[in-house]
Amino acid sequence: MPSTRASDTADRAWRRLARNRIALASLAFLALVSAAAVGAPWVAPRDPHLHDLAERMKPPAPGRPMGTDRYGRDLLSRVIYAPRVSLAVGLSVALASLVVGGAAGVVAGYRGGVTDALVMRTIDLVLSFPGMILALTMVAVMGAGLHSMVVALVVVYTPPLARITRAAVLSLRELDFVQAARALGGSDAAIMLRHVVPGCLAPVVVQATLTVVYAIRTEVTLSFIGLGVPPPTPTLGQMVQEGTLVLRQAPWVVLMPGLVIGLLLFAVNSVGDALRDAWDPRLRGAR
Repeated sequence: MPSTRASDTADRAWRRLARNRIALASLAFLALVSAAAVGAPWVAPRDPHLHDLAERMKPPAPGRPMGTDRYGRDLLSRVIYAPRVSLAVGLSVALASLVVGGAAGVVAGYRGGVTDALVMRTIDLVLSFPGMILALTMVAVMGAGLHSMVVALVVVYTPPLARITRAAVLSLRELDFVQAARALGGSDAAIMLRHVVPGCLAPVVVQATLTVVYAIRTEVTLSFIGLGVPPPTPTLGQMVQEGTLVLRQAPWVVLMPGLVIGLLLFAVNSVGDALRDAWDPRLRGAR
């Protein structure tokens, strides 16, 4: 019964989401960017690493729609490749945080007692450090790179997911259907998987979607200050940082990747907001 109720709620939520034109446009944009990033070797018109000093800082023109940077590299090709890192970081961090934080929140909320206290005090300890400072420190210690950045961001963004999951579980564990499952002799693991987890998916999925935004934003920041994926791999933050050196002579070198960053964050955030509105309990009566 709980799974059927969760499925019906999910169906209504997806129908409401499908009527949100901004969310659908954002999903289409994200699909386009993701497809271009995955197929970059075939889509990009030029080698993103190729230096051509004779073509350095050329403004946008036919054949080079986004112009070139101070090394003569084609900005369009680099902008097509660059979201690979941002999307990989955002999705990896959100998925890992969802699994780790979700599991910790479910166990802490359902078991309570010493388990709950131990998990929550650990989470409070991590949250006592400002997120950006903690990420900077961890990346600086482990060394700049994709793997160290993902690990640092998972540590930073797992606690909020764990707390949201725990709060949802606390409101579910005393409900009649959970108590009935206990009375029938169901194991804790089976009750959590079959009854508790489906009931707390809505807020957790919304938070995981927003985690993608936070992770991409932090990745761009780390790349901008030189603690992201090292060159020659193009990243959006690194491209903006390089463009600031020639901002007056070639403003398009900053404008093009900056525009992609803004659109990417707006699209993911719009999808997250739409999911939140679709799952809003006050709207469950809407068709």
